[in-house]
Amino acid sequence: MKVLILGSGAKAHALAWALEKSHLITGLYVAPGNSGTAEIAENITLNDSNNPAEVTKLCTSWSIDYCLVATATAQHNGMVEALEKAGISAFGATKAAAQLEQDRHYAREFMQRHRVPTTEAEEFSEFESFKQYIEAHHGEHLVLKRNHPVSNMNVFDSTDINKLTAFGKQILEEDTLLVEKFEPGYNLSISAFTDGKNHLILPPASDYTKAMDNDTGSITNGMGAICPVPVLSSRTYSKIRTEIIEPTLKGLQKEQLSYKGVFFFSLLIQDGGAKLTSYHVKFGNPEAQVILPLIKSDFVSLLRAIDKQSLDQFELELSTQSAVGVVIAGEGYPERQPQSQAVQIDSIFPERETLVFHGATHKNGDGHIYTNGGRCFTVVGLGENIVKANSHAYKGIKRVSFPGAWNREDIGNRFFEE
Repeated sequence: MKVLILGSGAKAHALAWALEKSHLITGLYVAPGNSGTAEIAENITLNDSNNPAEVTKLCTSWSIDYCLVATATAQHNGMVEALEKAGISAFGATKAAAQLEQDRHYAREFMQRHRVPTTEAEEFSEFESFKQYIEAHHGEHLVLKRNHPVSNMNVFDSTDINKLTAFGKQILEEDTLLVEKFEPGYNLSISAFTDGKNHLILPPASDYTKAMDNDTGSITNGMGAICPVPVLSSRTYSKIRTEIIEPTLKGLQKEQLSYKGVFFFSLLIQDGGAKLTSYHVKFGNPEAQVILPLIKSDFVSLLRAIDKQSLDQFELELSTQSAVGVVIAGEGYPERQPQSQAVQIDSIFPERETLVFHGATHKNGDGHIYTNGGRCFTVVGLGENIVKANSHAYKGIKRVSFPGAWNREDIGNRFFEE
C-alpha cells in the first residue's frame, strides 16, 4: 500500500514511524514533512498541502492508495471528500464533522442534544457584556476560550481581571468568546478509531498544556503527555464510556457526521466523574506520540479495517508498557516565534526505551538539522510503568540540544504510582 500523510509536526513523524514498520507498505510519503519524516519516508513539497485539488492530483499521479489527513485546515477545506470522490481512501474527518473541533458553540449544541456532560460556559459576542460579566466575577479564576480555535491564543485562564479583560477584548475583535469558571481536576484524553459504524477505544492519555512545571505559566498546545493513565479508576472509565463516548459516537451516526479516522475526547477528571471539555477529529499532539508506540498491531492492517468498515472484526493488540512524552521547545515559545537554531543529536536511541519524534525541524543545504518553530521535538520514554518511562524520556532529553532549548521537568510526576 502507498500511503501519504498530510502534516509536518511530531504527530506526522509518529504516524510515519508507525506505518514504516508495516511489511504492507510499498510507498510512504509525507507532505510537507520534516527532517525526521525524511529519514523514514519521502517528503513532498507542494504549493499548499491543505489544498484538496492539489493533493488529489498528487495522489492520482503517484498512484497513492491511502491518505491520512492529519491537519485541521485540510479537513476544514474538504480534503476527505475530494479524495474519496477521486477514489482514494482517506483517514480523517469530513468538513461537516470538522465543525465539532473548529466551532465550540456548534460542539456544545451537539453535546446538549446528546446529553453529554460538559463544563458550563457563558458565550459573548460583544465586549461590553463580557466586561460586565468579568467585573461581576472579580477575583474568580476564569477560563476564556476562543470559539473558533486557531494555531495559538485559543485559551487563557487567570484571576487577574486586567489580563482577562485584555485577552477577551482581543478575541472579541475577530471572534466570539466562551467563558468558563475554573474547575479543579486533571486533563485526560481518550481517542477512538472509527470506521463510521464501529469503533475501537485506545488507552487514555493525559497531556500537560501549561508551559512551566507544576502547571504554571502560559497555556501551550502541549508540553508533554503520558499513556496510559494509572490513576484512572475503572468506575470513572466506565462512566466516560457510557456517558460521553457512546452517546457521542451514536450522535455522529444519527446526525450523519460519521467518518473514517480517529475521534478525540478532551476531558476534565474530577472526584467521582468526568466532564467533556472539547471534541477533536484528529489525533492530538503530543498525545499521538505516546499512544502510537503502544499499538502492537500492524498499522496498515488497522487502516485497511477502518477503510473496509470492519473494525468490529479487528483485534487491536496493545503493549503493556507505559509511555511518557516530553516536548522540547524553542526559546520564546509560546509567546513568540523562536529563531531557527542548529540541532545536535548525540547518538542513536534504543527504540525499546526511547523514541525521538521531530516537530518543527528541517534540513538546510548543508545537511544539518535546524529548528523552525515552537515545539521542535517530542522525546518519548517507554517502560514497564510511568516511573521508568519518565526516566528514559529525561535521559533522552539530554541527548538533543540546540541554543535556547527548554522543556518541562515534571511530565508524568503526578501519576507516579506509590
